[in-house]
Formats: sequence, C-alpha cells, structure tokens
Amino acid sequence: MALLFLFVGLICTAVREGAEAMLKSRAKDLERGIREVLQDRQGTGITASFYNHPLIFSLFSGDYDPSKLKADGRGDLYMPREDRAHLPSYIPALNFAGALLDMAARGRNSGEASATPADQPMTAESLRESVRLIGNEKLQRVVLAALDSAEGDLARAKANLATWYDGTMDRVSGWYKRRTQKILFVLGLAVAVVLNVDAITVAQRLNGDKPLRDAVVGQAANVVREAGGDLDALQAKWYQQVRARLDAIGYPIGWVSGVPA
Repeated sequence: MALLFLFVGLICTAVREGAEAMLKSRAKDLERGIREVLQDRQGTGITASFYNHPLIFSLFSGDYDPSKLKADGRGDLYMPREDRAHLPSYIPALNFAGALLDMAARGRNSGEASATPADQPMTAESLRESVRLIGNEKLQRVVLAALDSAEGDLARAKANLATWYDGTMDRVSGWYKRRTQKILFVLGLAVAVVLNVDAITVAQRLNGDKPLRDAVVGQAANVVREAGGDLDALQAKWYQQVRARLDAIGYPIGWVSGVPA
C-alpha cells in the first residue's frame, strides 16, 4: 500500500512541477510579494528600481516592466504568464538585503546624488545620511531599525534585513503551498480515476492473496534498492519499469478493456 501511495504521489508531483515550469506561478507569487514588501503595489516605484539593481537583474533575463501588470477579479495586480516567464522564481535573502542597502545609500537610480558615491565604500554613517533616497518612509524605518539593532555594524544590519525578508517571504510561500495543495488534491483524484487506483480493493486483494502480497513486497524492495533513495529515480522507474512489473504480478490497479483490472 505504501508503494502504491508513494508512486501516485510522485505522479501528481511530477505533473505539478511540469505545470509550474509552464505557468511560472512561483515567479508570479515572488513578484507580488516583492511589491508588497517594498510597499509599492503598482510596481512603478522602488520595485522597478529593485529589479533593475545589479544584484537582482543578474538573476534573470529580460526586463521588469510594471506596465504589464493586470488586475484579477479581486482587483489585485499580477504579472501575466507571458510577461513573468523570464522573472526569477527565487531571490536570495542576502541579494535582497544588499540591493536594499545599496539603494538606501546611493539612491534608486545611478548617478543620483547621495552621501555615498558609487566609487566609495558604504558606511553606517553615510547610510543614515542617504536613507531618505529610498523614497519610502516605511522602508526607511526598516533600514534604520536594522542599523540600530546592529549597533552600526553593516554586516549585522544586512543580516537583519535578510532575516526580515525571509520572514515576509514565508507569506509568499504560503500562497504557493495553499494553491499547490488544492492542485495536488484534484490531480490525486484524476490519477486515481485514470489508473483505477482503488485502495480498498488493493488492500483486500493483498490481505487475501499471500503470493501476490509477497510478490509486491519483493518488487517494492527492488525498486527502493535500485533507486537508492533518489525520488527522481523512483519517478523514472514508475514510468519506465514499475507499472509493467506490477501488471506482471497481477497488482489490482488500472483498467482492462474499459473495466477495472
């Protein structure tokens, strides 16, 4: 039974990952989360500067264009699939913190007058003088709070901002996880119907047929041993070999000529 549930779960996960590769929903959630973290719901202010920062634009190809944002049925803005396909699905916390500190110290645009010229190292003092250039009062307070708690140590301030970013990104992860749970539930039902996976029938057959049960246990051990604990290898074996092996020993799943196996 564990083998059955494992492979059905792996099939659903593989289908979900394939859909994610096409839909890029992680990039959609991240882009929306960045706009919320930066207090720029329209994406035309600091968000555009953030995505164009050298520490960030190196993570993706193409350009960030907030004019492509569209409103959904609830009025929330989102980036359409064709326009978010090139955006990153993940931004490291230290890249986020570094870009935010640099924009606070040197301004959101290159050449902007600041207390920290581009060819000079950033200091806690120059950062405090230029933090207004970030153009957002709430973010200014976040940066100053990170400096205060770090007692002027820039490395600790950067770490504090990275921790703050990770905390706020937990909400973004929640969006993706809740949506994935719903999708996997629907996929599980679909796979159960397509493959005729009846757990009750399988359990009854295994309970009353010792030769079948012993054969299934042997096949399960072989699959796990050959895969070496690698889930990707287990997925590959499902598609390539395992279903054929289970059919050969009479495992009660699937359809035969339109009727249950």
